Amino acid sequence: MKKILLICLLILACEEKYLTLWHEDLDETEIADITAFLKENKYKYKLENNDSTILVPRETHYEIRMAMARNGLPKNHRFICELPPVKSIIQDPRDGKTYKTTKIGEQIWMAENLNYAAKGSKCGSVERIVADYRERDSIRAKYDSMGIIIDFADYANTLKDENTEYCDKYGRLYNWKTATTACPKGWRMPNNSEWQKLITAIGGNSTSSIKLKAKSWGNGTDDYNFTALPSGYANNDSIFHPGITAEWWSLTEHNATQAYSHKITYSPSVRLDTIFKSSYGSLRCVKD
Repeated sequence: MKKILLICLLILACEEKYLTLWHEDLDETEIADITAFLKENKYKYKLENNDSTILVPRETHYEIRMAMARNGLPKNHRFICELPPVKSIIQDPRDGKTYKTTKIGEQIWMAENLNYAAKGSKCGSVERIVADYRERDSIRAKYDSMGIIIDFADYANTLKDENTEYCDKYGRLYNWKTATTACPKGWRMPNNSEWQKLITAIGGNSTSSIKLKAKSWGNGTDDYNFTALPSGYANNDSIFHPGITAEWWSLTEHNATQAYSHKITYSPSVRLDTIFKSSYGSLRCVKD
């Protein structure tokens, strides 16, 4: 028996995209049985890596998988490649904004936070406090009479009704009531079951945060084109906490004053949380 070490491979150089079938501990006879089965059923395939790697066209990958399972070829066979996440673009007819989407498992999600200016939504704003400070040598600070720095400029993190650069990148923030109806037609605010379905589709919660984060955010790998960014949250109208977490609303209520959210921080897993409905969080819409 020989160990076949393969990497999930997509051949993009030709028009037909192939997926690798990975079989562990198959001997030459078993490999021959598989290729004979493919020939007999007139499935297109090709061999690589000294005839130890079997590649089949992406469009017939699932059909072949089911056919092999029905015929028991080979015993304990498994496939390491599923179809890659499907990306597309949709347009919100209310304001003309466009959003990337991604198919994960059986669901289609927006791959960006919603940025629709629904009544009651806010934009995060990060601004320097400028009173009593002056710029010198590219440093904004407060100086004493001798020109010595006695305090550095601080930042004011606030929420605003109008659009800001923060919203352009991270989307708007919504209280729970506003979020329940903010998604465009054909899309909806996901509940806890739909969030759990997403987490299950990407392999469970142990490394879900890493897989969903954008590559630009810490240890994120963005394996499923979800592209989570640290959009922040707000406890009320005036205190905004940017750049640390992503916190998305769930439609599922905890009680009369609180609802559930799903949060990404430094942890490798997505955290289920409860926050007050009057708080402000991000919104990811899932397709109906």
